[in-house]
Amino acid sequence: MVEEKKPVVADKAKLLWDLMDNIPDSIYFKNGNNRFIMVSKTKAEHVGSTPEEIIGKTDFDFYPKEQAENMAADDKRVMETGKSIVDRVERIVRPGGEERWASVTKSPLRGEKGAIIGTMGISRDITELKRAEEERVRVEVAAAAKLEAEKLATEAAAQVTEAVRMTAEKYKAMIDELKPALNKLTEESNLFQSFLDSIPTFIYLKDRDGRYLRVSKFYHMIHPESMIGKTAFDLYPEDEARVATEDDKRVMETGKPIIDEERRYTAPDGSKHNVLITKAPSFDEKGNIVGIVGITREKT
Repeated sequence: MVEEKKPVVADKAKLLWDLMDNIPDSIYFKNGNNRFIMVSKTKAEHVGSTPEEIIGKTDFDFYPKEQAENMAADDKRVMETGKSIVDRVERIVRPGGEERWASVTKSPLRGEKGAIIGTMGISRDITELKRAEEERVRVEVAAAAKLEAEKLATEAAAQVTEAVRMTAEKYKAMIDELKPALNKLTEESNLFQSFLDSIPTFIYLKDRDGRYLRVSKFYHMIHPESMIGKTAFDLYPEDEARVATEDDKRVMETGKPIIDEERRYTAPDGSKHNVLITKAPSFDEKGNIVGIVGITREKT
């Protein structure tokens, strides 16, 4: 019968040290006065020291005062209540000012008889995970903001389009209402021009500056359209233009017409004529004199 070999039980202390020297998490044990009695290599590296140098020291020897006070308060609460702190995310400022984030777990450290004699803890650096989460949230917020902006832009564009459509419909309705009046005005204007073009007398309208606005056809005259916008000085000898301009001025200043006064007239072909002129003031809707209306006919 082959004797069964008993497994070799390694030294528990050595196993614990091997674990603490190789695990990437910070592990530590403290006594009832919050002094370190055992720390992992990673914990020592985080505070810029060695496991041997940390023994007997407290968090106040490595961290800012406010942070060390919070750590001491956590240790005290764990020892008093016997309840653990599990996976709490904390902001840690390491010696030198580097800011990191850690997932912290603290539990009561009990002696052989079960009495609480201190605390033990483990913390895992989650800085990169924290930053990745913050970036994810930032991207999601930015994406949501972009979608909201696009939504608002689309709604604004739709409102503008609707406003343009309503305005177009409004003006179209106004134009439709004005069409009969415009057609009537055009018809009357055409009739008036036909009248001017058919009589053997020169009839014209001038503004206050003596510029021709409308003229009739007359056998002595050049084409009517070539006279529009011109004055007597553009069309006649200077002496005749001066007399015509003085006549216009007198009618507009006094408001009294000139009726059948004889004048000399030189036609565009150079021929001389004796004519009778009649000029009367032209009024706007408010009764203001805005020019003259004149009739010129040959003396027979």
